[in-house]
Amino acid sequence: MWPFRDRRKHKRYPVKLDAFLRCKSPESDDSVPVKILDLSLGGARIALERLQIGTQHLFIREDAVDYELTLPAGDAPLTLPVLFTWYNLDPECRVFWVGVSFSEIAGESGNRLKSVIRNFKKGIEPIALSQQS
Repeated sequence: MWPFRDRRKHKRYPVKLDAFLRCKSPESDDSVPVKILDLSLGGARIALERLQIGTQHLFIREDAVDYELTLPAGDAPLTLPVLFTWYNLDPECRVFWVGVSFSEIAGESGNRLKSVIRNFKKGIEPIALSQQS
């Protein structure tokens, strides 16, 4: 095995956030609950039970399929488009850990994500999502 080299551009922060992962395609629009375990300005590590949302497999990408991660962020949820980068099965918990990168984050979304991370560093957790957005 080759030496591991961390290529992340942004520092990761351990969090425990309930969130939703949404899959949008011409045929369907489905969401599943996920847990965000690590968060950075560039992406996140999430835990979910299956690598499938509705009829879509997360790592068999079709051009017309878009994925979004919705997380609590102050007064209103924050929804960010994501790309899947890796996955691993946690044999103890029987859940998949999945790495996502935020594909289009700028402007107001970027500022709101920075605010969520800044608050976590201060020990302030956002209000939980009560339902899908």
